[in-house]
Amino acid sequence: ILAYARGGSSAECAKKLEKLRERYPSEAFYAMMNLLDSHDTTRLLSYLDSIDDDRSQKDIAYAFPTYAATSDTAKKKQYMAALLQFTYPGAPTVYYGDEVGMVGADDPDDRRTMDWSGSNQSLFNWYAKLISIRKSYSALRTGSISMLKTDDDAIMAYIRADSKNQLLIAANNSSKPVTVTLDASAVKVDTLVDIVTNKAVPKSNGFVTITVPAYSGTILADKALSPTPLNDYVSDTTYDFSVNSAYTFKITSRNGKTPDFT
Repeated sequence: ILAYARGGSSAECAKKLEKLRERYPSEAFYAMMNLLDSHDTTRLLSYLDSIDDDRSQKDIAYAFPTYAATSDTAKKKQYMAALLQFTYPGAPTVYYGDEVGMVGADDPDDRRTMDWSGSNQSLFNWYAKLISIRKSYSALRTGSISMLKTDDDAIMAYIRADSKNQLLIAANNSSKPVTVTLDASAVKVDTLVDIVTNKAVPKSNGFVTITVPAYSGTILADKALSPTPLNDYVSDTTYDFSVNSAYTFKITSRNGKTPDFT
């Protein structure tokens, strides 16, 4: 997924993903952690900005990257990478801070203090939306996966399906929008719905023709489901909760009410 998000071949990515899937029994495959980064790797956003996991960065800008200096292209690619992470089989596992765009080179720079500023609310909301979509559609959690052939190597696409829902996911790792025609015969309706934009997408002879935005993705479903409610709050560093008498913090909801914790 990371190689594809960096601009690699969708066909090669699909081939490698299928090889991995075939190596594991389904019980293990669907329970495995889907990690795009961790405490042992360059952080996702920095890796998408061409900072490798080799611990050989000599330039200060690469050894200690900053969000301000990170390219807009890498920031856009993270949205696409997260979409693939949350729509592929397995348990999507987000390394702390990725949801707010934390940066970092390879270990130990990838273990910086959590950013509680709430300054990257757009990316945070995108992760929250993907979580809600995944919780709403059981096919994204335990459904089958079928890779789709495309006529453009920038487009990677697959079908997720179970007895309740069928979804078509397509991603575009290029710098320009790509219009592509995909086999949607596995989705048992005449008109699909883009559950990110809420737009209708008709089928013609079993195929759909869609335009996938640059460095982005599309999730088409057989029907729109009400999103699973999520606690909608942002972080705020104020003196409220004490942790070992060393740190104080507070979580404040948007409507000014403190959310309940269990």
